Amino acid sequence: MRLNVRSLIGIIGLGTIIFFSSHHTAFAYIEPVSTSMILQLLAGAAIGIGVWAKVYWRKISSFFRQDSKRDGTPDKPADKINE
Repeated sequence: MRLNVRSLIGIIGLGTIIFFSSHHTAFAYIEPVSTSMILQLLAGAAIGIGVWAKVYWRKISSFFRQDSKRDGTPDKPADKINE
């Protein structure tokens, strides 16, 4: 019997679900180093999302704005911007 990729992934997925759904008591703890790494990961993700939002803020705000102009360009003509 030859298994294709889809059935092999299904068998592995089912085995993983069965393995992790079995109830075993784990006598473990989270080390301080692991906690620090998790906090750094969350802080880095939050800062990355903030920088991304700042870079694309004009496009994001123009998407939610009610006017018909949604391309993110300024409202003033180019020759009036420096005045």
